[in-house]
Amino acid sequence: MKLSRLLRCLCEDYGLRGSPEEEAGWESKEDVRGIYEFIERRLLAPGDSLLDIGAGTGLLYDHLARSGIRISYEAAELSEFFRKRLKESYPGMIVHEYNVVRDTPPKDYDWMTLVGVTTDFSGGVADVKRALKNLDGYYRKGLYIDFLHEELFIPPKEPPEGEPPRLYRPDAIVRAIGERPFALFSPVWKQFFAMVVFPDSRAMSRWIAAGTTP
Repeated sequence: MKLSRLLRCLCEDYGLRGSPEEEAGWESKEDVRGIYEFIERRLLAPGDSLLDIGAGTGLLYDHLARSGIRISYEAAELSEFFRKRLKESYPGMIVHEYNVVRDTPPKDYDWMTLVGVTTDFSGGVADVKRALKNLDGYYRKGLYIDFLHEELFIPPKEPPEGEPPRLYRPDAIVRAIGERPFALFSPVWKQFFAMVVFPDSRAMSRWIAAGTTP
């Protein structure tokens, strides 16, 4: 699929492109600020519902709360440790125990996000296919997802013994997406590229059109 110049500009506007020399690290809030601003400003609208899959320590929630945008936020997390931490840090937050590769979501949402989640997919592209199949029909406006893609900048490394390689080739991801409408922008940082998947072509057209206005 031909990359949209508009989407590349949007990513540059919100800091989604970094030099190959910069280290990508999910531990730093500054490292993902551009991603969160993109989600806040180009995906979400007031009143939208969002399922943050792989919410971790709640960094996206923190950003959205500080931004002042009023949405319906729910977290989904496989890790018991992070679920407990989210509930302790944010009393009243709805936190689901959820495995995106195995389960369908608890209900429909306007948007779903998987920020950094695919780095934990031990099954590689096969897990991407399973996750996308599970999410089909549950996002009304779209799905944000990003991927680890070491082959872009650094030589492939041998995976730990007993683990499959987790290198995400863009062409393999495109095949995994199949007939789903999507917009791809790459690279995000040194090791990542990202995409927005839409429920249908009309939803994608509306989103692109909205992105052309200030």
